[in-house]
Amino acid sequence: SSLSNYCPLHCHLFICLFCSLLCCLHLNAIHQVGNNMRFQKRTGSLIPRGCNLYLIRSALIFLLGIIFGTLLSQFPHTDETFLDPTDPAPIVPVHQEDQPHKPVLYKRGSCKIKMVGGRAKDGYGSWPLCANLLPPNPLVYSFGIGVDISFDVAMVNEFGARDVYCYDPTITKETFAEMSKGKERNLSFYQLGAGISYDVIHFYKSTNPIIQSLVSTPGLSGYNKEPYLSAAVLDVSSIAAMNKHEWVDLIKIDGEGIEFDIFLQTDLHLLPTSHILLEFHARLIDGGWEKQSQIYKRFEEAGWELAYEQPKNKEETVFIRVAE
Repeated sequence: SSLSNYCPLHCHLFICLFCSLLCCLHLNAIHQVGNNMRFQKRTGSLIPRGCNLYLIRSALIFLLGIIFGTLLSQFPHTDETFLDPTDPAPIVPVHQEDQPHKPVLYKRGSCKIKMVGGRAKDGYGSWPLCANLLPPNPLVYSFGIGVDISFDVAMVNEFGARDVYCYDPTITKETFAEMSKGKERNLSFYQLGAGISYDVIHFYKSTNPIIQSLVSTPGLSGYNKEPYLSAAVLDVSSIAAMNKHEWVDLIKIDGEGIEFDIFLQTDLHLLPTSHILLEFHARLIDGGWEKQSQIYKRFEEAGWELAYEQPKNKEETVFIRVAE
């Protein structure tokens, strides 16, 4: 994965220690050369003792240090948990405007909704999408998977998704591996969440043991006041750029409240997709319904259409970018 091809922290520390040792050897050689120069002045010798030898050794040691350090820094690292929450700046975000792509535009009113994934007996956990607008073998980003990957698996089995990138900072790669055992074809997991920009945020656990989803909004009724865990988030455009994806055919976001922060501040013109599945949690947030209406208006002003809104509680929505 392109997200994990970087040298981890211990590699850089090793490089620093190695180069420091080489510098010490180099300085020691220069010191010896200086002693020999003083010996030359005292004795009148034409060639300082060992001067050429020390200079050659120093140059070779210094050159080898540069070569070795450069090669080591390029050594690939493949751990999927590529963001360390204790590192204040492990990533320099690369924004989507640096990778221009002509947006795909759909005809207004063209979406034909299909529910995808969920439990077989009652459809719980399914997601609406515009099935007729998906290209063959779509590229999919799925943010917020929790303990249910039925949607992600269905995108592969029903729509032939070539890759489904699953993101969730609240579960481990071991948990995902257990859930996806025997179903992992074209699925990949990253312990990272969607956000406004790179940040490490707190997540809170419900006091109800049945509710397994974590929220990022502190002080909510029915949730513990102390953080359950801290994890990294990053804006969607930077994630796509890091993956070297100029365009993503479908993005699903279930952020348990963080969607309000994202879509009230993100420039919707720069999103690297024209097809978004978004679940709102207005019932959890003070002023949530008003904020949801503001987001609807921002999408409309940016050239998007609300193609679907769940009739009962308006939680699950679908937005598509449309031609004027």
